Amino acid sequence: MTGTLSSGWQVVKLGIVCDVVPGYAFKSKDFQESGIPVIKIKNIRGDRTINCDDIEHVPESLFTPKLDKFILHDGDILVAMTGATAGKVGRLRTKIPMLLNQRVAKIVPTKANREYIWSVVSSDKYQNLFFHLADGAAQPNMSGSQIESVELLLPSPDGQIKIASILSAYDDLIENNTRRIKILEEMAQSIYREWFVKFRFPGHEKVRMVNSHLGKIPEGWDIKIAGDVFIIKYGKMLPTTEILSDGPYPVYGAGGVIGYHTECLMDQKVALVTCRGNGSGTVWRTRAPSYVTNNSFTITPRDIIKEWAYYFTEYALKNSNVMGVKSGSAQPQITIEGISTVRILIPDKKVVEEFLALGGPINELIDMLYQKNATLSKSRDILLPRLISGELDVSKLDIEVSKNAA
Repeated sequence: MTGTLSSGWQVVKLGIVCDVVPGYAFKSKDFQESGIPVIKIKNIRGDRTINCDDIEHVPESLFTPKLDKFILHDGDILVAMTGATAGKVGRLRTKIPMLLNQRVAKIVPTKANREYIWSVVSSDKYQNLFFHLADGAAQPNMSGSQIESVELLLPSPDGQIKIASILSAYDDLIENNTRRIKILEEMAQSIYREWFVKFRFPGHEKVRMVNSHLGKIPEGWDIKIAGDVFIIKYGKMLPTTEILSDGPYPVYGAGGVIGYHTECLMDQKVALVTCRGNGSGTVWRTRAPSYVTNNSFTITPRDIIKEWAYYFTEYALKNSNVMGVKSGSAQPQITIEGISTVRILIPDKKVVEEFLALGGPINELIDMLYQKNATLSKSRDILLPRLISGELDVSKLDIEVSKNAA
């Protein structure tokens, strides 16, 4: 129910000032490697971004006027509606139009400043609120009308612009760090592929190639199954009531940090594989000591390759056939038995050590930038409620407000 506060601010439902548009139900057979890119729920990360690297497409011939409302543009605000990432909000950055798939909704401000709405709904408070709208069950799900029912404080149009301007300074720093992370990740993984996929490592000219289960590999290298190479464990179930908005240890769910906890499950950085939901088979890693839920496997090297770093483990898994052991359609999953059979390339120890010496500083910088973004996000979320409650008065701030407030 809408209302007016003594300060002149209004309490409104999101649906009063925004349209919430759930995506279109494309058929599985429609997806292909080229055509019009489609944003799916798996593309929404836990860090307020949309991953456009791993993207699927539909043929251009499929596009009709009825799909107009599902077109996405740069700056669109998206929210995951289903699964382990339900409630996660991200902002699309793209140079080309895309389409929106089912189980993701876009929030389109119609009577409010877009930057202000983004600042509010992307906060931890609102992402947790959206998640609990979805009941936080084994397969959480929420509707567009539920999202529209969420209430928020709305200042005057000028106040919206001023608040958004303050908070956008944090967003700009986070976005700049995210771009740096992307460049560094591409650099490190490009080196890995050059050395361990294309086998153009230092001194490769002097090494003979021999047959293996994965084709020709350098002599002296080996192929083993993941169960022999890694200690593979489920993370630990954590009730949603124990997932906090702040705390000493980040909680890793199926696709990103979903909150914080007072206890640590993994005291070192570790490679992860998502084992439940649409993101099953995704290989990623933690960035600090953390708590990992049972939506992901923790992957640590056994004694035979104890010297492998967390990021080398991640790259080795990314370049194996983890996706090939995924099962289920309504609720995709990977079992420990399944992932244990995946074949892993074991390179010559000396070559691995050379890569670690080269890749270590790059990956440490990547993780440092992730931590900086986490700190910036926390600072932003601490400042946000004080701004949108009127506790911090922005009316006298000398901030340009001539741009369109909608």
